[in-house]
Amino acid sequence: MIHGGASTEESRVFAPHRDARPEEIYAYYQRFREAGQVARGEGSWFNGDPSVVLLRMEDVQTWLRDSRLGRERRRLLPPGEQPPEPEVNSFHDVANHFMLFRDPPDHTRLRSTANMAFTPRHVNKMRAPIERLAHDLLEDMKRQDEPLISSQVLPIRCRSW
Repeated sequence: MIHGGASTEESRVFAPHRDARPEEIYAYYQRFREAGQVARGEGSWFNGDPSVVLLRMEDVQTWLRDSRLGRERRRLLPPGEQPPEPEVNSFHDVANHFMLFRDPPDHTRLRSTANMAFTPRHVNKMRAPIERLAHDLLEDMKRQDEPLISSQVLPIRCRSW
């Protein structure tokens, strides 16, 4: 549901891949951005709660910085309403351990460790090999005429660099 009052868009679900042709995609996103800060997503969480879509950068930043919103859904749900554990080594199992999906103090500990690997000096040492690898991969895709981004909405093919 779109937050912020009644709207003709309120009952619509945000599903650009289903509801917009490629030439309409930017207008589709714009309608949802103008309608409100939160849109109801097409899918749902494993417990049946609707997914939520934020379309404006300032809203994303505000929500990410709000300490009332946790990233670890298990901690937010009361006992007895916990979702089942994800299958071992599934995407959800692995993602549960990503720093971005952890709340403090785990997030803080993991971020401190990660920050050591991303000092400006260390990043600059990695720049040349990463650029070389990216260039080689793109050149290989160009030779094979592989799609750089492939979707029903916005196919983009490699061109000369």
